[in-house]
Amino acid sequence: VDVTAAYTTLIRLYAKLRGTKEVATNARKTLDRMHFVHDVMMFGYEENRASAKKETSDGNGTTTSSGVIVSPEHIARIEIRPNAYNLVLGLYRDSRNAEDAMKAVELLQSMVNVGKKSPEQCRGTPLPTT
Repeated sequence: VDVTAAYTTLIRLYAKLRGTKEVATNARKTLDRMHFVHDVMMFGYEENRASAKKETSDGNGTTTSSGVIVSPEHIARIEIRPNAYNLVLGLYRDSRNAEDAMKAVELLQSMVNVGKKSPEQCRGTPLPTT
């Protein structure tokens, strides 16, 4: 199941509330959740992976305590697009808060730093757009 549109729509809905207290923070939390889904999609769910590898004979999946095998093919898919970042950056800008301005700089810097990393280290972060 591709959940890209669901998360991006949630960020767009936050963008409609520009200027509302804490809306930039909530949009950033949604962006962070997108990264969590991306990490699980790429690497599996860490909490169960270490103990479950011992339980699976073929090593192709992770067995949870309930006996369900979870592998990257059986979870949600997500693509983190630049427009999600642009919306969050815009919300930080419109909040007119010094703390949010610093968070915007950190977020933008994380996008710039992607150019220096291998694809596996990027965690789905897109390059900045002009």
